[in-house]
Amino acid sequence: MNRSKAADVDRPSNTLPAFTGQVQPFRLPENFLPYTSNVHRSLLRRACYQRGLAVRVIEGDDERWIASSATRSVRFYRNMPPSTTQAALRIAYNKHLTKSRLDQAGIPVPAGIVIASDETAKAAEWYDAQGGRPVVVKPVSGYGGRGVSSGIADKADFLDAIRHAGSDRVIVETHVSGADHRLFVVGGRFVAAVRRHPATVVGDGQSSIEELVEARNRVRRKLPYIRDSLVKFDDQTAHLLALAGLDRTSIPAKGEAITLKRVANVSMGGDSEDVTEMVHPDFRAIAERCWRAIPELTFCGIDMMAEDITRPASGQSHGVIEINPNCDLAVHLFTTLDRGGLPVDVAGAVIDYIFPDLPAPEAATEEFLISGLVQGVGFRAWLRGEAALLGVSGECMNLPDGRVRAVVQGSRTALDELATRCAIGPKNAQPTYVDRAPHPAISGHGMTIVAAPRG
Repeated sequence: MNRSKAADVDRPSNTLPAFTGQVQPFRLPENFLPYTSNVHRSLLRRACYQRGLAVRVIEGDDERWIASSATRSVRFYRNMPPSTTQAALRIAYNKHLTKSRLDQAGIPVPAGIVIASDETAKAAEWYDAQGGRPVVVKPVSGYGGRGVSSGIADKADFLDAIRHAGSDRVIVETHVSGADHRLFVVGGRFVAAVRRHPATVVGDGQSSIEELVEARNRVRRKLPYIRDSLVKFDDQTAHLLALAGLDRTSIPAKGEAITLKRVANVSMGGDSEDVTEMVHPDFRAIAERCWRAIPELTFCGIDMMAEDITRPASGQSHGVIEINPNCDLAVHLFTTLDRGGLPVDVAGAVIDYIFPDLPAPEAATEEFLISGLVQGVGFRAWLRGEAALLGVSGECMNLPDGRVRAVVQGSRTALDELATRCAIGPKNAQPTYVDRAPHPAISGHGMTIVAAPRG
């Protein structure tokens, strides 16, 4: 790839402004987040409401929406603002183009080539030239780990992975040893990182692998972010088990860990843990250089392999695997492994970057009294979820007279939106009126459902 550096030296780098805001921790428990169409957009819109921005979905199309301050409006498509351009997406969504740009910027990437999926002889010749080193197969375009097979050390497995990559053109490259990380950069600034682990079950000495997977999936189904990211038995899982002399009916010994996937994506049943404070300055700098290497990219998730991300980059195996321009935000907020790190509000960082000069929002505390058919219809649980989506905290209770009382605190924009939603209510409810009155400030995070007062 070195031959391309001189020819491409005049290609533009990212010239968007730098992010200089203050990144905040994220404190919302995940089980308070309702089941929504897209958790990442919900988090971005929640950050907007918290900052006093108005949000409008365009003509019922949840993918197209507008955030507005008193002075300007920004139109989003999915999770991306217009400052992320088509030029940036064209590069970032093509893994081969991304590698080329990163290589030109002097960023370590795995060596490899692009081949057609039916070029068996060429693939075999390339594999033989690697001298037995583990290799990776992945589609030229893709996301979420789909079609990716890593750590392949068998020629037959390698050719089979190409056939099952789900793409006419695939990248075959050397495997970079180390742990799998996702680093998040907005406006050229590193703000968060997670370490990702492949789907794994741990034996109890009594349950089969199939039973252990089902127990794991029962827990994941309860969490809105990963409820659809279940561990599934597929050809890759069957192959990994066969290599260990196992199948789905095998009973692992107590404490024995069984790896079920080659890739560490949460979307394929993997786990994540926050490691933001552990990332060495070398790797922070590499992540920021990745952002600069692609023009007009507002924020991105950088997939990086590293033996030990807490130590200097030199002297250890490491490399950038790909860049995601419309990346997973929730993976930084709802980590599945609690190792003591406090999640980083990356959604808030994105909104602060896009609206850098917002004044502090005017906070308000009010009492809502909602009349009508609002008891016995799940109104309070629904209200707790809506408050979570708007960044509103407080408490709610049923009153003896049939009304619901809620004390709510948040930006005025968020409270106005919550009142509008309360006037509509959840399915089966029939609200007739929402009475609002000022209330003294309260403390705490999230919405608490409390028992009705006696009387």
